[in-house]
Amino acid sequence: MRNLFYLFICGQFLITSCNSKKEEFTLIGKWQLTETISGNGGGKNYHSDVSNGRIFEFKNNGEILDKSGQKGKYQIDSTETYLQISFPNSEVEYFNYYSEENNYNKMTLNPVNSEHQFICDCGCSEIYKKLE
Repeated sequence: MRNLFYLFICGQFLITSCNSKKEEFTLIGKWQLTETISGNGGGKNYHSDVSNGRIFEFKNNGEILDKSGQKGKYQIDSTETYLQISFPNSEVEYFNYYSEENNYNKMTLNPVNSEHQFICDCGCSEIYKKLE
């Protein structure tokens, strides 16, 4: 009976340990554009679904791949809120990025300039869903 009790306790501990793994946001992986949000200056936002949206794959080494497999580079600032993406023969893109708490498979990118000021006065955002 004592062995059964210890087996039960160990089983509960293992189940609890496996279920309590805290999920955290990571940029690393493959992300696809699924939605855009734009404003009209009057306080109303318009959501548009995007089919077959652009795909970014972020690697651990600062490399980024686009949907066609073109390689580029990305950098994250020290506050981990601004993202810089550059591909050869393309203009550098800057974004403010974040993920909603408890939904780390969704990321919002807001275009900003190199000084991290929002480009769109009325709001314009791109929503990405994590594929991998």
